Amino acid sequence: MAKKNSSEQEPDQFLQEIFSRILEIYVPVQEISEATCTKNTKEIYEELQELYPSEAYNSETVFHFLYENGFSYTVSGALSFVWLMKNRV
Repeated sequence: MAKKNSSEQEPDQFLQEIFSRILEIYVPVQEISEATCTKNTKEIYEELQELYPSEAYNSETVFHFLYENGFSYTVSGALSFVWLMKNRV
């Protein structure tokens, strides 16, 4: 059976595929000293939209996924925060 393209997949399956990509690339860390990468939610959302353009998710969905999967954040600058991540590679 041929794989459905993104627009034909069930929304939950499509989101799982998108967000599993984050977990393939990054590992959550708790301390900034462990992080090899820091990004804010908007940056992550925009990168995902470039790869997987869809209205099925938004920056709030990305925030909840990261938080629920153990990613931590820290304040960076004027009332903004960044997620702490370590590249798997």
